[in-house]
Amino acid sequence: MKDYLKEKIRFVMKTELLSGDGIALDLPLYLKKYSWKKIGLVIDNTKAKC
Repeated sequence: MKDYLKEKIRFVMKTELLSGDGIALDLPLYLKKYSWKKIGLVIDNTKAKC
């Protein structure tokens, strides 16, 4: 059996991060513009105080 923990691994992922109030409202535009098929969402309902 091959020991994959000893193998060198390279993982490349094209990532775009969108942030800001109301950014979810623009989501349909990005889906259409970039022909995205899969997305990941992280949603937080707290407001940061600076």
